[in-house]
Amino acid sequence: MKIKKTIPTLGVILGVVFIIAALYFRQDLSRSVGGVIFGIGGAILGINLTELIGRILLERNPAKAAQQRIEQNDERNVVIRDKARAKTLEIAKWLVLGLAFLSILADSPLWFTLSITLIYLLIYIIEWIFQSQLLKKM
Repeated sequence: MKIKKTIPTLGVILGVVFIIAALYFRQDLSRSVGGVIFGIGGAILGINLTELIGRILLERNPAKAAQQRIEQNDERNVVIRDKARAKTLEIAKWLVLGLAFLSILADSPLWFTLSITLIYLLIYIIEWIFQSQLLKKM
Protein backbone atom coordinates (compact mmCIF):
# COMPACT_ATOMS: atom_id res chain seq x y z
CA MET A 1 0.00 0.00 0.00
CA LYS A 2 1.32 3.42 -0.98
CA ILE A 3 1.17 6.02 1.79
CA LYS A 4 1.26 9.69 0.79
CA LYS A 5 4.39 11.47 1.99
CA THR A 6 4.15 14.73 0.03
CA ILE A 7 2.95 17.05 2.81
CA PRO A 8 5.44 15.89 5.47
CA THR A 9 8.26 16.10 2.91
CA LEU A 10 7.29 19.68 2.04
CA GLY A 11 7.07 20.45 5.76
CA VAL A 12 10.60 19.14 6.32
CA ILE A 13 11.88 21.28 3.46
CA LEU A 14 10.03 24.35 4.79
CA GLY A 15 11.44 23.80 8.29
CA VAL A 16 14.98 23.52 6.96
CA VAL A 17 14.48 26.68 4.88
CA PHE A 18 13.31 28.59 7.97
CA ILE A 19 16.30 27.42 10.00
CA ILE A 20 18.76 28.26 7.23
CA ALA A 21 17.13 31.68 6.74
CA ALA A 22 17.36 32.41 10.47
CA LEU A 23 21.05 31.46 10.50
CA TYR A 24 21.86 33.26 7.25
CA PHE A 25 20.16 36.52 8.18
CA ARG A 26 21.10 36.51 11.88
CA GLN A 27 23.14 39.72 11.55
CA ASP A 28 20.33 41.53 9.73
CA LEU A 29 17.50 40.43 12.03
CA SER A 30 17.00 41.35 15.64
CA ARG A 31 17.83 38.59 18.09
CA SER A 32 14.20 37.94 19.00
CA VAL A 33 12.96 37.80 15.39
CA GLY A 34 15.77 35.45 14.43
CA GLY A 35 14.97 33.26 17.41
CA VAL A 36 11.29 33.13 16.50
CA ILE A 37 12.07 32.19 12.89
CA PHE A 38 14.53 29.54 14.06
CA GLY A 39 12.01 28.18 16.58
CA ILE A 40 9.19 28.02 14.04
CA GLY A 41 11.51 26.27 11.59
CA GLY A 42 12.59 23.79 14.23
CA ALA A 43 8.99 23.04 15.19
CA ILE A 44 7.91 22.58 11.58
CA LEU A 45 10.93 20.39 10.90
CA GLY A 46 10.43 18.24 13.99
CA ILE A 47 6.70 17.67 13.53
CA ASN A 48 6.96 16.82 9.84
CA LEU A 49 10.11 14.72 10.18
CA THR A 50 8.49 12.47 12.78
CA GLU A 51 5.35 12.22 10.62
CA LEU A 52 7.45 11.32 7.57
CA ILE A 53 9.44 8.67 9.46
CA GLY A 54 6.22 7.21 10.85
CA ARG A 55 4.67 6.99 7.39
CA ILE A 56 7.81 5.37 5.95
CA LEU A 57 7.83 2.78 8.74
CA LEU A 58 4.12 2.03 8.22
CA GLU A 59 4.69 1.65 4.48
CA ARG A 60 7.39 -0.93 5.16
CA ASN A 61 5.11 -2.87 7.52
CA PRO A 62 1.61 -3.19 5.98
CA ALA A 63 0.34 -5.46 8.76
CA LYS A 64 1.20 -2.84 11.37
CA ALA A 65 -0.43 -0.14 9.21
CA ALA A 66 -3.65 -2.15 8.97
CA GLN A 67 -3.62 -2.83 12.72
CA GLN A 68 -3.06 0.85 13.48
CA ARG A 69 -5.90 1.88 11.15
CA ILE A 70 -8.26 -0.57 12.92
CA GLU A 71 -7.19 0.65 16.37
CA GLN A 72 -7.54 4.29 15.35
CA ASN A 73 -11.16 3.79 14.30
CA ASP A 74 -12.08 1.45 17.18
CA GLU A 75 -15.08 2.77 19.14
CA ARG A 76 -13.39 2.40 22.52
CA ASN A 77 -10.27 4.27 21.38
CA VAL A 78 -12.37 7.04 19.83
CA VAL A 79 -14.22 7.55 23.13
CA ILE A 80 -10.93 7.56 25.09
CA ARG A 81 -9.43 10.09 22.66
CA ASP A 82 -12.50 12.33 22.90
CA LYS A 83 -12.45 12.24 26.71
CA ALA A 84 -8.75 13.07 26.75
CA ARG A 85 -9.35 16.04 24.45
CA ALA A 86 -12.19 17.26 26.64
CA LYS A 87 -10.01 17.06 29.76
CA THR A 88 -7.22 18.88 27.92
CA LEU A 89 -9.66 21.65 27.00
CA GLU A 90 -10.70 22.02 30.63
CA ILE A 91 -7.08 22.33 31.73
CA ALA A 92 -6.32 24.80 28.92
CA LYS A 93 -9.28 26.98 29.95
CA TRP A 94 -7.99 27.20 33.52
CA LEU A 95 -4.46 27.94 32.31
CA VAL A 96 -5.73 30.78 30.10
CA LEU A 97 -7.77 32.15 33.00
CA GLY A 98 -4.70 31.92 35.26
CA LEU A 99 -2.64 33.73 32.65
CA ALA A 100 -5.23 36.50 32.56
CA PHE A 101 -5.04 36.91 36.33
CA LEU A 102 -1.24 36.87 36.24
CA SER A 103 -1.28 39.59 33.60
CA ILE A 104 -3.47 41.69 35.88
CA LEU A 105 -1.15 41.11 38.83
CA ALA A 106 1.91 41.87 36.71
CA ASP A 107 0.34 45.16 35.66
CA SER A 108 0.55 44.21 31.98
CA PRO A 109 -0.83 46.49 29.30
CA LEU A 110 -4.60 46.51 29.03
CA TRP A 111 -4.58 45.17 25.45
CA PHE A 112 -2.67 42.08 26.60
CA THR A 113 -5.08 41.30 29.43
CA LEU A 114 -8.08 41.90 27.19
CA SER A 115 -6.59 39.66 24.49
CA ILE A 116 -6.21 36.81 26.96
CA THR A 117 -9.75 37.37 28.20
CA LEU A 118 -11.00 37.32 24.60
CA ILE A 119 -9.23 33.99 24.03
CA TYR A 120 -10.90 32.63 27.16
CA LEU A 121 -14.31 33.76 25.92
CA LEU A 122 -13.68 32.32 22.45
CA ILE A 123 -12.89 28.95 24.00
CA TYR A 124 -16.22 28.99 25.82
CA ILE A 125 -18.14 30.11 22.73
CA ILE A 126 -16.58 27.42 20.54
CA GLU A 127 -17.25 24.80 23.22
CA TRP A 128 -20.88 25.92 23.47
CA ILE A 129 -21.31 25.73 19.67
CA PHE A 130 -19.93 22.18 19.57
CA GLN A 131 -22.11 21.12 22.48
CA SER A 132 -25.19 22.51 20.74
CA GLN A 133 -24.32 20.66 17.54
CA LEU A 134 -23.77 17.39 19.40
CA LEU A 135 -27.04 17.75 21.30
CA LYS A 136 -28.92 18.21 18.03
CA LYS A 137 -27.16 15.17 16.58
CA MET A 138 -27.94 12.85 19.48
